Amino acid sequence: MRRPHRLFAALTLLGAALIPAARGQDLLPMPEPDLSAMDDAVRQRIESIQAAVADLSTAETDPARLSQAIGELGQHYLANELMDASAVAFRNAAILRPEDFRWPYLLGVVQQSRGELEDAAGTFPRVLELRPDDLATVVRLGDVLLELGRLDEAEARYRRVLEIDPDSAAGHSGLGKVAASRGDHAQAVERFEKTLELQSDATIVHYPLGQSYRKLGNLDKAREHLRQRGQERVRFPDLVGSRVAWLSIDMAMAVVQGLANEEGDFSEVDYLGFVLSQLGEVDGAVDQLEEALRIQATDAASLDPASEEAARQRLIQARLHYVVGGLLVNQRDDEAARSHFETALELAPELLDPRIKLGNIAARAERFDEAIAAYSEALNRNPASSAALLKRAAARMSQGQEPQAIADLEQLLANEPGHVEARLRLARALEQSADAEGARRQYLAALELDLSISERALTQYHLGELGRKTGDLDEAIRRYEEAVDLDPELVDARFQLATALGRQRRFEDAARRYRELIELEPQHLRGRLGEATALNLVGRHADARDKLESGLMAMPGSLELTHTLARLLASCEDRAQRDGERAVELAQEAVAAQATLVHGETLAMAFAEAGSFEEARQLQTGLLAQAEARGDQRSLPRLRHHLALYERGEACCSQP
Repeated sequence: MRRPHRLFAALTLLGAALIPAARGQDLLPMPEPDLSAMDDAVRQRIESIQAAVADLSTAETDPARLSQAIGELGQHYLANELMDASAVAFRNAAILRPEDFRWPYLLGVVQQSRGELEDAAGTFPRVLELRPDDLATVVRLGDVLLELGRLDEAEARYRRVLEIDPDSAAGHSGLGKVAASRGDHAQAVERFEKTLELQSDATIVHYPLGQSYRKLGNLDKAREHLRQRGQERVRFPDLVGSRVAWLSIDMAMAVVQGLANEEGDFSEVDYLGFVLSQLGEVDGAVDQLEEALRIQATDAASLDPASEEAARQRLIQARLHYVVGGLLVNQRDDEAARSHFETALELAPELLDPRIKLGNIAARAERFDEAIAAYSEALNRNPASSAALLKRAAARMSQGQEPQAIADLEQLLANEPGHVEARLRLARALEQSADAEGARRQYLAALELDLSISERALTQYHLGELGRKTGDLDEAIRRYEEAVDLDPELVDARFQLATALGRQRRFEDAARRYRELIELEPQHLRGRLGEATALNLVGRHADARDKLESGLMAMPGSLELTHTLARLLASCEDRAQRDGERAVELAQEAVAAQATLVHGETLAMAFAEAGSFEEARQLQTGLLAQAEARGDQRSLPRLRHHLALYERGEACCSQP
């Protein structure tokens, strides 16, 4: 890649040679902007244009070609807010080809944006010498003159706007601002109201309109309009100026393509991140892009619909709608996003991504038939679309269409054997379809791929789940331990590891693993219950009681912990851990929350442990009658045995 300094030297040498064509003006040395902070794709695009300019400048090139190249470079500088470099580029492009109005126009735009109003007031008239009826230039010149306080000249320019286009909202708005500056608020109101009639969403006009109504003493109208004030600007056709906005979007698309080439798949997160880095935070980005859409629609309206330029503009507009839709999805505004995606497809039916995004919106709303239809339409246009196949498979799984989902994933993997997400989803689909061996083969195949650490941990976890479901606890424990070693924060793997150890009656190991889980996630209820159960089963009843007490402190009001502690206090085989009165208190809380047979039994046990045998007998009699009425044959022997104990005045010694 040629370095930019070659360009600057070449331009310096060209200055003298081109003096006749440049009306006696020398070309300015180009500044060397710092591109180091730019994304690689953007920097490479700018450097390629710089190199092209350098090549043209060292050859005997038609000045018009060099002018076009330098002007293109200036537009890219401007799109990236390299204002100094863009101003010099536009000035040099104008010197090389004085008859091209675009370059002085864009120079004036830069001067206006930098607040160099006197310079802009001198530049825009030169544009009008070339294009007397260019509405955008007349509007901008009027705005500059108004800001300079040259009201008569500004008024003349705005009236010229209305001669070119009597329905120009910008022309009426400009005359309104002139009138307000002169204190003619009745005229200002008339012009501002006309502006809103022509462009109802120009919310920025409500503020000066409200102020003029206030000056006229109409406070109700003033408040009405001041409440509606916003930042939506008055629009006017500006094909040249608006192209700079399109360059920002084009460069965003270049970054996306670069990401896709590097990562294999379209990365929406990275894509939207780039757009936001170019345009600011989400709300501001959406506002800017929607404004760009309105400007683009205004510009496109003047084109022949059958022309190549009109087709190009439609594609640009479709892409802008797609970008806005993506940002709105990021804000969880799916309905607004849906409208933009549908508009993108109306403008450019060949686009795939908006169809997929429409499917995603439908899937999030659990309209799976609609989602499947959207993905299928995308696949009709591109049968190899990995994104559409992946998403359709997920929607089909949600509809219970496992065979069709598996077929989609197998097709995707036939095209892309290394597609990690598809491999893992196929394994999950087979697992849910009770094809344990098929799922195991896919998980093992996934381990041969370039998985992230979290993906590798999840794969080991699912292999552990398959071992657990098929009764191979040794395999399950080995896989769960691998998963936890890879990702210590994988809570489900920690819980299942502890549970599998408990099923092997390795209660001390199970209690230790449950304790590690609780240290990581103190609110894990099943982990706390599991730890207490393991400790109780190994005979560490005091520790089990302490764990349940600390659990209730961490999770006050937990019904499961309340009931489990009540059962232990009422019936623990270690009589030192029993506490009948506390057990009654806790068991009553459990029964009040949920009057089940088990909770009632625990309360009866607690009454007996507290010495209230008559209460225990009456409650147990009622529970026995309920079980007999339901035909609960499994519970009847236990209930009768405990009732006999209470009738003899004995406490229950059942295990928790």
